[in-house]
Amino acid sequence: QSDAAIFNPGKIAFKAGVAYYPTCTVSKESPTFPLLVMIGRNDQSTNAWTCEQLVSARSDNTVPTELTVYPDAHHGFLEREWSTAKEIFGARYEYNETAAEDALRRTGEFLARYVKG
Repeated sequence: QSDAAIFNPGKIAFKAGVAYYPTCTVSKESPTFPLLVMIGRNDQSTNAWTCEQLVSARSDNTVPTELTVYPDAHHGFLEREWSTAKEIFGARYEYNETAAEDALRRTGEFLARYVKG
């Protein structure tokens, strides 16, 4: 089974994608839509370096892939309910106002560029 069938079994056509602190995986399939990835350097649940590898692997492709790694952010930096840091299964989850505001700004700009109509 191809990676495309696993990641998009219904072959849905996306105009763009935005991912906050995802588990990044390098795929043999070519990307079909622009992707914006945002993750914290201190994320203990998902590793920023795997997202850096994903972006590096996609660098020679014509479909844009953008990555922002927030140096002082943990998993959940966008979630206000984690204003008080929590430890879940040994990983720190914590809201980061600076990262959250920047991520929302970047999301709006990215979607304005790639999703029209």
